[in-house]
Amino acid sequence: MALLALRQGWLRQKARGLVWLWRHRCLVRDRRRYVRSQVVVPDRQWIAVLSDPLDTPLVRLPRLVQAPLNTIMRVYRRLVSRLV
Repeated sequence: MALLALRQGWLRQKARGLVWLWRHRCLVRDRRRYVRSQVVVPDRQWIAVLSDPLDTPLVRLPRLVQAPLNTIMRVYRRLVSRLV
């Protein structure tokens, strides 16, 4: 994402977002705990409906990058699915 941000001209905003997350990590941690406590659908059921290819029109990737990235995402999803 950093390379895409650099290429599209929003790297500064990306960096500012990461700095904000780091500075507010306790808030983010507490919010995550709260959200996890409210879970209704089990992770195993939720992950079954997710897809691994990155084909969103919001993030345009060159084909040269998209194919290997989708392979990585497919492998990652398989590994995570076994752990959940």
